Amino acid sequence: MKQADFWILAPLVLGLGVIQVACVNTEPVTTVEKPSVVPAQTASVDDKWLPLAKDKLHDVDGLRDPGNPGFQLHQEPREELSKLPANKARPVINAFGGSPGLMVSKADNLVDWVQAITSGAIRPRRNIATGTGIEVEPPVMDMDILLNPNGSMPPVRFPHRAHTMWLACANCHPAIFIPQKGANPIRMYKILEGEQCGICHSAVAFSLTECSRCHSVQRIPSSLVNPSANKGGGIP
Repeated sequence: MKQADFWILAPLVLGLGVIQVACVNTEPVTTVEKPSVVPAQTASVDDKWLPLAKDKLHDVDGLRDPGNPGFQLHQEPREELSKLPANKARPVINAFGGSPGLMVSKADNLVDWVQAITSGAIRPRRNIATGTGIEVEPPVMDMDILLNPNGSMPPVRFPHRAHTMWLACANCHPAIFIPQKGANPIRMYKILEGEQCGICHSAVAFSLTECSRCHSVQRIPSSLVNPSANKGGGIP
């Protein structure tokens, strides 16, 4: 091989090697353990919500100085977050069969925000026109739809009620999602790039790492489905 050819091929070979190493699962399957139920209230308040002076978020590069009197105007997270419903144990969903266990999410400031709004613990303002005399209360729509029924992951149950308790329909329709069956092919790569569901989730809503919060519908294994009763597949 000529020296010039070597320098052309070397980056390609190195890149393929990096990709191969990145795709190798270094953890053997036998080491995976079933998650156990983690109590939601075992940590102390300061462990759950660090004080502003210790969270390393409000004094980055000296932009905010905890010694500055103005810093004291910030509300400590524990003052209000500790009063709200805590995240509860949720099942970790397999593609088929039962759940391997329950886990308590550490996301969303450890708050179950849907429970917070349904219980009346918080009452978000749903209209910015309050006080003008023209405000109209957006309707709450109690309707679930199934997404991704034939994908490799468990289907997604999209609850309109939980979303419309926070947002008016116009926030999503028709600019983000056309309100018509089959008109919105959902793609995970688009969501990860901040489109579709990703406009809110991992931004102001729970993280996209909380897979089972969306992919929450367990399929019925094909061996248990009566073909004459359900020719479309095992979706309950």
